[in-house]
Amino acid sequence: MRGGSHISVWYTGTSLCQGSLPRFYQGHRNTTVLNVVLSGQTDDANTLITSLQQQQQQTGIIPLKLRVIQPVRIKLGEFKLMKVKFRVRCRLDVDNLAANNAINIRNSSCKFMFTI
Repeated sequence: MRGGSHISVWYTGTSLCQGSLPRFYQGHRNTTVLNVVLSGQTDDANTLITSLQQQQQQTGIIPLKLRVIQPVRIKLGEFKLMKVKFRVRCRLDVDNLAANNAINIRNSSCKFMFTI
């Protein structure tokens, strides 16, 4: 985890991929778009691919879990406050995971937590 940041994607208890979120500054009333590279490997890729394909054919969706841990430092004017860890856990239903295809999120549910 670079700088304490970590993001991972899971399917039925199997880690599909992981990576780190880059450090960035989020300005006041600003939007920041991040492109995050995630990579992963598995011991039994054929079984995993078969399971994903069957799930997609049977239900039209693939249920995933997204986990993020991101350190955040809040600054108010010149005052720098303590660093907190922002934790996110999401359940995502996507339509496919095929290479070179756009992945559409059909449904999502997220929980957000701060820890010191």
